[in-house]
Amino acid sequence: MEKVLRNLESQFNLTPVPSSWEVDHTAPSTGQKRRMMRERQEFELRLRDKPPSCSAVEKIQDAINTTIQPKMTMTQFLEKLQAAGVETKVKVTEEGIIQGISYSTDGVAFQARKLGRNGKACTLKGILARGIDFDLERDVLALVQCATSNSQDDKQTSINTLISKIQNHPQNLSMFTSNSHSHNVAQKSQSANVSDLSNSQQQDCILKSQVNYLKHHKGAELDL
Repeated sequence: MEKVLRNLESQFNLTPVPSSWEVDHTAPSTGQKRRMMRERQEFELRLRDKPPSCSAVEKIQDAINTTIQPKMTMTQFLEKLQAAGVETKVKVTEEGIIQGISYSTDGVAFQARKLGRNGKACTLKGILARGIDFDLERDVLALVQCATSNSQDDKQTSINTLISKIQNHPQNLSMFTSNSHSHNVAQKSQSANVSDLSNSQQQDCILKSQVNYLKHHKGAELDL
């Protein structure tokens, strides 16, 4: 329903109204509230130059809510979050199953289900329901750049092999939202040009994936 409303607003140039995803935020933890209160007191006493900053969970939720737009591709979503200072980590099994996503900022990471009081707004299924368009063939490279794996051989795994596994695993098809390939994803993914990635492109993917992992070192168990 939320996705339909957002599309109608976009199609007819209607004024967007706050959705349940935007209103229903996870509140800062007790520790975060205490920090903000302490920083506010220090600011009022002129013991610090800047007012208290938002908590990490608020920064992430605000960035997600500000970034999401109807029909935005998954690649655009991940890139804009990164530009806003929020790193993402996508959990992919050795078999290529996409298991979930987590977000981090300021060195603090959160499972997607820990964001939003309903525990669903920022999960992969949640952001797709909010209008993000996901196409395995188009967006797989962006996912691989954010991917982590339980496999001990992850660093040695060919980027092309991982891309192929993600695109061809039937369990990932349930996430598919793009209308352009909805009836024959498997056939098209097999004929995609992922095998033609140059060595430099593969190395770039590996580097981005490793850098993202280091930035996201406090990530926890993921879920869809």
